[in-house]
Amino acid sequence: MMVLPIYRRALLDAKQNTSQTRCVVPEDILLQIISRCCINGLLTFRLTNKRTRALIDNYIATLAPAVARSTFPQSELLLAPLDSRRQYTLRWLVGLIPRQLAAIVVDQHRVGFDLSYARYGIDAEDPAGDELRRRVTTGWYILQEVYALSEDAPSKASLPKDSRDRLYKAKILEMFHKSQVDVEYLKEREDIILERRLLYLETLSVQDVKDFKLMMTMLSYVFNLSRKNIGPEYEPWVFDWDGGIDRQRDFRKGKSWLTWFVLSQGYKMFWDQWWHLPPNSAVNHIRDLALAAWKPIPQILADHQRQVTQQFQEAVDKKADFLNDFSASNPFRYFGDQRRFIGSGPRTSSFKQTMEHVPFLVKFRCPNELLERYKALQPRASDKRPEPR
Repeated sequence: MMVLPIYRRALLDAKQNTSQTRCVVPEDILLQIISRCCINGLLTFRLTNKRTRALIDNYIATLAPAVARSTFPQSELLLAPLDSRRQYTLRWLVGLIPRQLAAIVVDQHRVGFDLSYARYGIDAEDPAGDELRRRVTTGWYILQEVYALSEDAPSKASLPKDSRDRLYKAKILEMFHKSQVDVEYLKEREDIILERRLLYLETLSVQDVKDFKLMMTMLSYVFNLSRKNIGPEYEPWVFDWDGGIDRQRDFRKGKSWLTWFVLSQGYKMFWDQWWHLPPNSAVNHIRDLALAAWKPIPQILADHQRQVTQQFQEAVDKKADFLNDFSASNPFRYFGDQRRFIGSGPRTSSFKQTMEHVPFLVKFRCPNELLERYKALQPRASDKRPEPR
């Protein structure tokens, strides 16, 4: 752990003067150090020992706004002052994560046209996007709850002891060879997770489900599969073949294995790629996680994961009344109402740009099969009509 230079001497003196076997940092210095951390740093400090956790909890009203400013140094709208100092709690601080993710999605949103991308978006500092950001934030919260249901061990009570011991292995499937995995057991576990997710869905209001559908719709455009993505820096799309260039639609319907992966991971990997990790090293963070998780999974299990995910998404669409109320889950009306279509040219805005550095897209190379199909559809030079003289 890095220590700020101005506190190195104080920490050294504290270590030399104490008679204990470990260094006890004075509380005032420790508070100064924590106040300069990001959100992840503060959460890590809370896990070190009871003394530090109690110190953070006692001074959270002072630490929370300072840590928030360290994490989001340019986000004025996100960090608008609260009415009361008592509102600066740990829950408020952690709640900034899905709110920032919503701001990024709305600001950086892209939609595909004929294998190219045009830009829609409402600047993160533009109050005109407040309603859309609020709804997307709700969607992130629901995604995290859905993820938590897959992290839990729902079948523990109904399985024999030897099967219970394998629950943890199921969570880190990518670490095991295919031949070592009990596929039928893992399929049963996926069925139980689906049951729990459907029960959770019943507890949500119709509006919350519509917000979740809206967020997943916008999230589908993060995954970029373009014939322009060629070269060794791009890994090929290997998860699904039937959808072709309609992989975004398949993602929204739950037909893509990548939908299952997102539901099983929650928002942490998006937080890491878009904000927590250094941009240069985080460009392919989500892509690499997905590929690492996919490679050891047997095809029969991957097919089952698609099936249960599609059932869940169908239940979402049904409760959101998606067919009859499509506009409620369609983000484009927000951009159209504000006349925010920007096109492919440089972005111009009177608001401060705070998201230009975000590695937003998850880029994959278009598989060779799709490239060949695309080339076959293009007119040949011999088929072109002669130019008039």
